[in-house]
Amino acid sequence: MSQSTDVITLSERYYNLDVIDTLLHVDTAHAEYDHATMITPDEQLKLKDIVKKSKKGVNKVTYKLKMYGKVGVGRRYPTPFKETYQTMKSRLRRLVMDGKTTGLDIVNAHPSLLKQLIYKNSPGFELPHLKRYVEESERTVCMTSWRRTA
Repeated sequence: MSQSTDVITLSERYYNLDVIDTLLHVDTAHAEYDHATMITPDEQLKLKDIVKKSKKGVNKVTYKLKMYGKVGVGRRYPTPFKETYQTMKSRLRRLVMDGKTTGLDIVNAHPSLLKQLIYKNSPGFELPHLKRYVEESERTVCMTSWRRTA
């Protein structure tokens, strides 16, 4: 892995190339095919791109910070944009990884850590909105702001 302040280059290994080959040969045009739960034509195109660009099941991917003006912040994205583990649907990622790696979903990590730190260091301090956000994140994660009701 090479690293600078805003760029990381990783080697992504695709362990289950036989599964990818099988998925590429699925007939998604069949009238009874269930696109809601099975592989879609778009996902097949992504897998074709991965196979085409990888060498012996390894794909070098450069990730760069999202730039806002001259400042890079937040999540790193594949650049130039290409198909990677990050862009795969989770069900495909699990098949391709073949149990060799573990994905972490940290959508709620920062609010959860903040809540734990405040409760540990300020006993009795109540944070009803933060508590609700953490405990009901599936429902509240899409909310853009909190409003106080009278």
